[in-house]
Amino acid sequence: MIYNYIKNEFKFHFQSRIILLGYIIGILINLIVYYFSSKVFVPNTLVTGEFLEYGYFEYIILGEICLIISQVSLNEGQDAFFRYKESGVIEQFYFSKDGLLSNLTNLYISLIAINFLHVMISVFFSKVFFSASFNHFQIIRMLFLQFFSGFAFIGLFYLNLSLSALMGRRNGSLQHLVNVLTFFSGAYFPLSILPVPFLRDILSASPFSLIVNFSRTFIYQGVVKWSMFLGLVGWLFITLLFSSLIFLYLKKKGIGRYVSP
Repeated sequence: MIYNYIKNEFKFHFQSRIILLGYIIGILINLIVYYFSSKVFVPNTLVTGEFLEYGYFEYIILGEICLIISQVSLNEGQDAFFRYKESGVIEQFYFSKDGLLSNLTNLYISLIAINFLHVMISVFFSKVFFSASFNHFQIIRMLFLQFFSGFAFIGLFYLNLSLSALMGRRNGSLQHLVNVLTFFSGAYFPLSILPVPFLRDILSASPFSLIVNFSRTFIYQGVVKWSMFLGLVGWLFITLLFSSLIFLYLKKKGIGRYVSP
């Protein structure tokens, strides 16, 4: 079942070899921009530590990689939801023998698989063409963390889809909020440079900041920061709770009016 979802999503995203080649070239172009930007905007004025000593290019790339799976739970998850909705597949999920949860989970896993390809290509290009300072152990940890991120953000995936089903349209407000939170996640600069301590504390508690900081600590030091781990588990519980309540409400009210094309 999961294999069929992965195959279908792969065919949808890469409908020809030219599209796949363009996808790969796009990743390389992004890395080139990050590389030369890191050389021009060397953060000498930023605080020391916080893993900046490993290089600003590596700092940005690792931040981007840490956030890739979160984008699956939001942007790509929402796109796939409405693509399936327009074809009537979402409604079939409710009445299939596997049920809604199983089908959505398979869809989520297939989207993660596509983006895992993105991660591997990014790491390969960073190491081969830009001599990124990641060693083999750090790369292994980096790839392993993509599976952990998938688990940590599955609740956000369900919540995003449940809100989309409830409203019957794309959740633009949530996306704008997420764009702000991902920018202020510590992926591109340390949150410690922000002048307002209260704002730093709030942003540090977002799931995007938690996954970035948790991942950096684990990848570079091999240490599990349990406070961050528990924070991610807390967000997982909250998002699963609210998404479950919304889906139960939709089922009680009659799913047809919410998900029918």
